[in-house]
Amino acid sequence: MNLSLFIKKSLLYISLFIVLLYTIQMGVDKGLRKCYDKEPFATFNTVIGGKAGSEVVFLGSSRIRNHIDVPLFEKISGKTAFNLGLDGSNLFLQQTIWDLYRKNNKLPKILFMELDWVRLEKDKKIFDKYRFLPYLNDLEVSKVLIEINDITKSDLYIPLYKYRGYFQYMWLGINNLLLSSKTRINKKITQNKGFNSLGGHLRDTQVNLKNYKIEARDVEQSLAIISKINQQLKNEGSSLILINSPIFKDGYLNIMNKSEIENKVLMFLKKEQIEFQNFETNEPISFNANLFHDVMHLNQLGAKCFTTLLYEKNSKLINDK
Repeated sequence: MNLSLFIKKSLLYISLFIVLLYTIQMGVDKGLRKCYDKEPFATFNTVIGGKAGSEVVFLGSSRIRNHIDVPLFEKISGKTAFNLGLDGSNLFLQQTIWDLYRKNNKLPKILFMELDWVRLEKDKKIFDKYRFLPYLNDLEVSKVLIEINDITKSDLYIPLYKYRGYFQYMWLGINNLLLSSKTRINKKITQNKGFNSLGGHLRDTQVNLKNYKIEARDVEQSLAIISKINQQLKNEGSSLILINSPIFKDGYLNIMNKSEIENKVLMFLKKEQIEFQNFETNEPISFNANLFHDVMHLNQLGAKCFTTLLYEKNSKLINDK
């Protein structure tokens, strides 16, 4: 075999191998984007499929996902609602799911958005990165994740590279792709519209606070995200209300520059004319260990209490919209 023929055959085999890898990746992505029996894929796919549009939407981290009982809220308010809470997400990642929601669903009349001091910081790593992998082709997702530096160009362009270390989700995607439509429908989870309830109650009430400092630059960038979302809502005649849900007693962190951050945030809110409802040390919720799963998350009973409290405080606005 001459060298020229060998090179041509080698290039052909390499090309076919690359095509095979891309085909497998497309199958995995497609399978996960049809997954409705595992979170967070079920919520992501509901949002992307345009089935999440609601009159009232809640956006934040796990402290929104676990604290806003959507079925209860819909029952007492008479309004449709959806919970976009995303575990371990700061404002930058919350912007990702909000952009997907806005792209595929009608804007809500009211958006309750979390303003938790810690979530103003820009993380250096993405919590549970696998959640975003099937959606990297969406510019709204990839542009934000690349900014965090935990997603690289290699993840975008080298086939299957993004799934390294996440082989179980590759199998989940392939398996789901091969299911018949009837089986997929039967496996669909009972949707609580993004809400996830936590069980148990807080047993150890002794909390050792850790010292923590939030970078001023991160705060400024986070506030810019809030400003952008506020303007998007204003343009459609919708309202933004920022909330911070209860934590147990004195919290779980000692934010050393908290007063500095609070002053900056309050000045921003006054300028933007955004309402902020701070339930962080709410009585009696914050002092009742039976309402908490851990020091920063309410359990199922706590979520019912807080959801009811939030509705009662905003019932006039909610009913008028």
